[in-house]
Amino acid sequence: MEKLKIITQNPLVLKYKAFIVPAFSILICLIIIFTILIPQYSLLQQNRKSLSEINNKIDTYENKAAALNNIDPVYLRKNLTALLLVLPEDKEILTVVGQVQGLLNKNQLSLQGMTFSNGFPAENNISGFEIRIQISGDINNLDKFMKDLKEIPRITKISKLSLSGGANSGSIQSDFGITAYFQPLPGSIQNLDQPVTEITGEEKDLLSKYEQYIPVQSTTQRAAPAIPGKVDPFSK
Repeated sequence: MEKLKIITQNPLVLKYKAFIVPAFSILICLIIIFTILIPQYSLLQQNRKSLSEINNKIDTYENKAAALNNIDPVYLRKNLTALLLVLPEDKEILTVVGQVQGLLNKNQLSLQGMTFSNGFPAENNISGFEIRIQISGDINNLDKFMKDLKEIPRITKISKLSLSGGANSGSIQSDFGITAYFQPLPGSIQNLDQPVTEITGEEKDLLSKYEQYIPVQSTTQRAAPAIPGKVDPFSK
């Protein structure tokens, strides 16, 4: 207290007393502004920015939910069934072998041998495997077989082809390499912030074409015939 009294009684302090008090008050105000108000204002701006981003995400999710609700589940299930027929999630070797065998029988060609290769990666996350078949028969039937092969449901391509035999007799032996493709289903959901991707008109036309491959399942069931029992001996 004595030191404070000495300072306040100092002639310089007494002379500039009218300026010291306002200056000290301004200094306190500046300290409050830089240490409290400015950080709080910056925090307020960050909160406003975060709130705006959250509102934008909410709008995106609501639009996405509305778009998904507008999709017909029956139409979606039909499209998915058609796509899995032409590009399944697994090799499904027996399916493509059955389709090829059906074309061989249709075109009266004899299957002499069949081997398979291991799966291999292709472009755009699509994988494939090769079926090697050795067949024999009429050259005209072989030409029909190659044309029919383009129309099977499964996405395939002829990767190898070698011919041998007599051109005059019309009978020929062929070594075919047929590559069949498949694509595993995605293991994770896409980014939720991305909008729903709608199919194009060209994709709709392809889906309409693929729908013809969906097998027709009969919904009608025949009633089981009644099994006759013994005649009631007490009936009149």
